[in-house]
Amino acid sequence: MARRNDQTTLSIYIADEQLDLRRMIRTALNRLSNVDYSEYKEFESLKNDLEFSWPDLVLVDIDLPGGDVCELVRAIRYNEFGMNPFVPIVALTWATNRNSIRRIIDAGVDSVLIKPLSASAVVKYVDKLSRSRKSFVVTSSYIGPDRRVDPGKGGDIPLMEVPNTFQSKCRGEAVNIAELNTWITDELQVFNTERLRSNAVEIRRLVGLILSDYVEGDVKDTTFEVLDRIKMVATDLAERTKKGDFEHISGLCDNLIKVARSLATNRVDPPKKDLQLIKPLCDAILAGIDEGDSSEMAQQISSSVSGARSAAKSA
Repeated sequence: MARRNDQTTLSIYIADEQLDLRRMIRTALNRLSNVDYSEYKEFESLKNDLEFSWPDLVLVDIDLPGGDVCELVRAIRYNEFGMNPFVPIVALTWATNRNSIRRIIDAGVDSVLIKPLSASAVVKYVDKLSRSRKSFVVTSSYIGPDRRVDPGKGGDIPLMEVPNTFQSKCRGEAVNIAELNTWITDELQVFNTERLRSNAVEIRRLVGLILSDYVEGDVKDTTFEVLDRIKMVATDLAERTKKGDFEHISGLCDNLIKVARSLATNRVDPPKKDLQLIKPLCDAILAGIDEGDSSEMAQQISSSVSGARSAAKSA
């Protein structure tokens, strides 16, 4: 197992099946001082070390034998695996087609370096990372470095600064793991709240699409695909709000899911009450996150929705 890094030693993980490439990267980075390198030629050993360690930089072949690196990166970014969801990760790949590159970027890597690698390309990127790092963003389907070419064109998606221990140690600054862990915990609270809001905003956008279809009398297969997406996002939001400060949102999500299921089931003649209720529901969910509606207010909304649906069924 890789050695746990101390407060000042740079910890760099290099994961690639090819020994020559790993050696080339180490040689390219020999300008760095006080570095502890860990090398991996297959997926499982890398995953095992990442679970309980604090590397400052990970360079990993996206096709590392033995597992799905994209899924691993995504799990790290979503704080479902490992110690640091903000660890800088650089993907190495032979892929050049748009779909493959998009999947890698969407996993949440900091950058993609295309093989065959040159020492100058590695040095150039690492030097850049030692000076600055892209801010992170959170949406309903992504957590990671900002992917936009022009960050100014992204609506109201906030940019979030995250820990960059690689930069700190390159500057000669000591990194205290206990303080870093506290910082990560605080940042995750902000990220979780933003994730909830992103889900709520996405639900409102999707509801607008299906209501437009019903109003225009143009209900089609894609309408029900959108309803499925609404149910999926609302289910995720309900799970994330079952405990904590936003527990009152969970009941609203449950009612929204019921309304969406009713609309999906009654394709030909959907209950008018459901069409009338779905937008106020998604607005209440977003307001509950943005404005901190009390649990009592949320319960009143949920009761009103349930009562209206019951009345609609008996009418």
